[in-house]
Amino acid sequence: MRRASIYELIPDHELLLSLEPEELAGVVLEYLHSLPESDSQFSFHNFSLPHTVAQYPNEHQKEITKALREAWMWLQNEGLIIPTPGFHLDMVSITRQGLRVRNATDLEAYRQANLLPRQLLHPAIATEVWLSFSRGTFKKCHNIFTNSPSWKGTKKRYRN
Repeated sequence: MRRASIYELIPDHELLLSLEPEELAGVVLEYLHSLPESDSQFSFHNFSLPHTVAQYPNEHQKEITKALREAWMWLQNEGLIIPTPGFHLDMVSITRQGLRVRNATDLEAYRQANLLPRQLLHPAIATEVWLSFSRGTFKKCHNIFTNSPSWKGTKKRYRN
C-alpha cells in the first residue's frame, strides 16, 4: 500500500477543521494504515511535527495540528491505537480492533456498534443481540430481542 498524506486524504482544511475528533479519527487511522509495514509503530511526536500539515495554508496549520492531535487521542482512548511497550512513551501501534477499522466508513460502523452498551442487555440475550447490533443487522437484533422469553416476560408484567 502506498503511503498517503493527511492532505491527500482530506485536502480541504475547512472540512478538516469542521470535523469532531471522533470523525477526524477515521482519517488519522486511514493514514496510519497507509504507512509501510516497517513503520508499524507510530510516534505521536513525529505525527505532530509541521511536515504532517505542511501542505495546508500556513495560517491554519497550528489549528489543524491541534485537531489531528485530538483525533489521535480519541483513537487512543477508544483502544484503536495503544502504547508500544519497550519503546519511547509516545510510540503506539494499531490494536487488533484498530486493524479491522481501516477508514472513516469502518470507524463510523464501529461507533454505531458502540451505541448499545452490552452490559445494559439482559444476560439471556446480550451476546446474540449485541453481535447483531454491532454488525449492523438491526432487523435480526430486533427479532432476537422481541422473541426472547425475558422480553416476553417483561412485556407481560408491564401490561398487567
